[in-house]
Amino acid sequence: MWINSRILQPLPSTGPVVVTNGAEARWDVTQPGECSAVGGDETITVAVPIGQPSPLTNVVFVACLRGPNLAESEAAVRAMVESAQLTR
Repeated sequence: MWINSRILQPLPSTGPVVVTNGAEARWDVTQPGECSAVGGDETITVAVPIGQPSPLTNVVFVACLRGPNLAESEAAVRAMVESAQLTR
């Protein structure tokens, strides 16, 4: 799911780098994370850079994954996040 808030939040500075919306973002995986509420085994969160002159965002991508093929599902989600282009 894509989440948009009206409040700008700082971009995370830790975690593996993923390029999305033409800029570097951080890939955060928790097990099970927030997705446990819907039966997920893993929660992936990426705060998406929105082109502001400072390291802020108000757009976050969240994916809930469930096994048994978590590695394949992660690769598919990563490809989708890397291809994302947000427009105004």
